[in-house]
Amino acid sequence: MNKMQWSWFPDDIISMKLGDIIPIDARLLKIDQSALTGESLLDLGDGVYFGFTSKQGEIEVVVIAIGVHTFFGKTVHLVDNTNQVGHVQKASTAIENFCIYGSPSLKT
Repeated sequence: MNKMQWSWFPDDIISMKLGDIIPIDARLLKIDQSALTGESLLDLGDGVYFGFTSKQGEIEVVVIAIGVHTFFGKTVHLVDNTNQVGHVQKASTAIENFCIYGSPSLKT
């Protein structure tokens, strides 16, 4: 993989080596297991997702999604567009307000 290239498109084929991290969703085409000991945890056709790191051996992948169309991008979009306030957020806001403004009984 060319580390300087950040303009991939769907159906591009990328080779990854040790330490490469991909900012795309992709499907495995080829796995070089010569550097691996034992059985690979990945099979041909498996998906690898945004942030996947090649830890050993070499793989070849075909790009299936980029940017906001990746699994990670879709998740961020869903979280960003929600208007509901969850229980944890309500509780942390109450704790923050208590820490900032203090207990009402202490003000009297």
